[in-house]
Amino acid sequence: MKLKGFALSILFTLFIVIGARASSGAITLRAGEGIGSPGLEGLVIPIDLTSEVGTDVAALNFNLYFDANQLVITDVSAGSAAVAAGKEVVSSLIDAGTVRVVVYGLNQSTIGDGTIVNIVFNILPNAALGATALDFGLLSTVAHPDASPILGLTAYSGSINIESASTFLDVPRGHWAYDYIEALYQQGYVAGCSTTPLLYCPGANMTRAESAVFVERGIWNANYLPPQPTAQVFSDVALGEWFAKWANGLWGDGYTAGCGTNPLVFCPLQENTRAEGAVFFLRMMHGANYVPPSASGIFEDVDLAKWYAPWVEAAYNAGLLPPCATDPGLRICAEDALDRAMGAFMMVQAKGLSVP
Repeated sequence: MKLKGFALSILFTLFIVIGARASSGAITLRAGEGIGSPGLEGLVIPIDLTSEVGTDVAALNFNLYFDANQLVITDVSAGSAAVAAGKEVVSSLIDAGTVRVVVYGLNQSTIGDGTIVNIVFNILPNAALGATALDFGLLSTVAHPDASPILGLTAYSGSINIESASTFLDVPRGHWAYDYIEALYQQGYVAGCSTTPLLYCPGANMTRAESAVFVERGIWNANYLPPQPTAQVFSDVALGEWFAKWANGLWGDGYTAGCGTNPLVFCPLQENTRAEGAVFFLRMMHGANYVPPSASGIFEDVDLAKWYAPWVEAAYNAGLLPPCATDPGLRICAEDALDRAMGAFMMVQAKGLSVP
């Protein structure tokens, strides 16, 4: 149930984490942990409930205290366990830093282990960096079926860790490639895929045109701009295209032979595979004339007759291309698309750049 007068913008779900079993007739609440930056809206943190086997919870009442100088609640709603038990969640703001939450249901049905309440927070723009606590108070429960026993209840506080904002809105600090993308941005190699808001599009697959930019700047420098061509090299790259100078520069520097020879074509909008990325970044590391040694066959999903077998093996051995699976067997997924996050990782490794 939404708090009256509050707009939902950051979904911060308050979880009750399943913990050790409590004594007979007891339940446990646990407030979750969260990470956000000043000004973030819609941060999600859950509250989980753990009950003794066979213990039916008819009603639950608690206050949650938070620092009103750091946080604003914008929504409170039933979690999956409460919904499954047919429970309703009602909430009210007692003061700027206290919300009262009541979970009840006329059918008095069981609440099982799991998330019972979702709470949505906004982090205020002037919030201080560091951890801010979420604390419980005024805890009480009523047991089913006769609604008379008061169950013993233990609650564990949670917190929200407020960190400086990420550079790219779609690359939070918890993203596996955060450090690599941040390194490229800070050193001027990438500008992202959007400026308003600033986005990197880490899950978008890289085209050959985008890879040309990565490689050209990788072999020259972060500020490099190839000259605008005056003669067309590839039949599918018109001189007026934004990527013409990059594709032609890659050709002139000896890092590409195109994707077809009769006529000579570059396939600028074709998505790169992980195998093609291995070629680009190995040559960035070792030079345009680099040829890898023969493959020994370490991957279960690579036929040694494939053209890319030596390239992906060399890229793996050089720490440029991580496996896509290790169990059962080592796999490299050479023909899968190369996304922008993996491209950032490979470029940082190829250049030996320091990460934040």
